[in-house]
Amino acid sequence: MGTVPPDLESASGADAVSTPNLLDRILCLFSSPARAFRQRRDTLFWLGPLLIVLAGATITSTMLFDLQTEQQMRFFLESDMFQDEARETMIEELASAEYGLGTMVTTAVTIAIVTFLLGLIALLGVNFILGGTARYLDLVGVLSIASLPTVARDLLTLPIKLSQQTLNIHTGPAALISPDQKTLHNVLKLFDVFDLYYFVLLAVGFAVVGSVTLRKGAILAVLGWMVFATVRLLWSLGPMAGLTGG
Repeated sequence: MGTVPPDLESASGADAVSTPNLLDRILCLFSSPARAFRQRRDTLFWLGPLLIVLAGATITSTMLFDLQTEQQMRFFLESDMFQDEARETMIEELASAEYGLGTMVTTAVTIAIVTFLLGLIALLGVNFILGGTARYLDLVGVLSIASLPTVARDLLTLPIKLSQQTLNIHTGPAALISPDQKTLHNVLKLFDVFDLYYFVLLAVGFAVVGSVTLRKGAILAVLGWMVFATVRLLWSLGPMAGLTGG
């Protein structure tokens, strides 16, 4: 098993005497990421950030529901993949759809399930591949804490999307390219600043929680980004990409 590098090792030193509260962890994400993942083994470490992620996703999906519905209707109208009868049925269902309590619960539950499943994958990677000693719920906490900047991005760009009535608002090089240049636009979307920083935080979190070197944590995070990029790019090139805007 690798040793923890000095910048991460201090998590068990004098600075770790006081357990960071949730606000401390959030504030440390950009200034001192390693501190954000210190002093685990309590419910608040993973539950607090996860609840923030679920709340942020629910707010965003609620506010953007009409825009997403319009985009899906436009996809069915323009696509030649469906017969007329099937197309009309889908459009009618979308036109009558409402974002109610059931949809909100489904959104939150789906994200929670995905997070817990990713936690299992992270457990396999950190403990069995990297030789770490991470606890499952601590890794769920790492995934949730690392997601907080992207939640902030989604909430901060929400007013812009609503005012401009478009979902094509990006925080990366894709913002410089017209969505009409589909291939290049979809490639550049992979380099969103907040998405990339999510994987940087994962590298730090895996190292701190798993008691492995930062290099090992980075290897696992890079592998995760490669899988993420491949799946996202393949989806953007597929026939159903229009449902989500690529």
